[in-house]
Amino acid sequence: MSSELPPVVAYLRCPHCGFSLGPAPAAKPEQNWSGVICEQGHHFDVAKQGYLSLLGKKSRTDTGDSVEMVTARANFLKTGLYQPISDAVTAVAHEYRGSHRLSIEIGAGTGYYLGRVLDSRQQDHGIAVDSSVRAARRAAKAHPRMFSVVADAWDALPIRSHSAGVLLSVFAPRSVGEICRLLAPGGVFIAVTPEPSHLTELVSQFGMLTVDAGKAEKLGRDFAAELEVVSAVSTTFEMALDPVMVRDLVMMGPSARHVDPESFERQWRALPQAISVTGAVTVTVLKNRTVSGSART
Repeated sequence: MSSELPPVVAYLRCPHCGFSLGPAPAAKPEQNWSGVICEQGHHFDVAKQGYLSLLGKKSRTDTGDSVEMVTARANFLKTGLYQPISDAVTAVAHEYRGSHRLSIEIGAGTGYYLGRVLDSRQQDHGIAVDSSVRAARRAAKAHPRMFSVVADAWDALPIRSHSAGVLLSVFAPRSVGEICRLLAPGGVFIAVTPEPSHLTELVSQFGMLTVDAGKAEKLGRDFAAELEVVSAVSTTFEMALDPVMVRDLVMMGPSARHVDPESFERQWRALPQAISVTGAVTVTVLKNRTVSGSART
């Protein structure tokens, strides 16, 4: 863990009482901080791996990705095969840049997408939020300007209201109320949703979860009271996968909890050495309805 207090600590709040958090007294002379504390005395130590757990009393702890899922995701993302998705996210994050310099990703996993956004927004700092401690450990090391927080996306998030210039959700759960609360005036919410043809070559073969049609349209309806859609761009691309990549792709997401292990192993061993798989997503950009004019600068 870094001995320097991350700037994003100023945006955090206590998950128990909602008061602001500040640096707790350092445990060692060579440290500037060892955790955070609120004025009510609630104290949270930063883990030696660099993440901070800010789970509330009602937060669920059974929804986070397993170490196997996180490892599979890290391995797959290293291949660059999902770069068309990260390129699309980064492009709109840069295009709709505002004056607020905090980027947040909810359900950040290993921090891959947030890291790419921070590369393109050099003045920003980022908070990677995920309910999985295993993922938080990875995100803590993903980017020098990224801070990793363990929190439940369905609970009240331990972050100040109206603080996010960019808010990301890539294949992740979304709480409408919390996203609208966190988004700063002039900020943008960028959501990536899969299309029905996404990974279609693998879905039926391995019993993966299917994708309902119209997910991007439903996203707009869900947020219609608070946010307006300013852009929705669909991206389709082909990936050439070997069997190891297929395994990681299937096992890195929620389908890993649903596939039958014996059936998967049998079908996986019968795969050819190369298989073409379709990637198909929609990147939707929404902004606050209370802000007039463009969010661009």
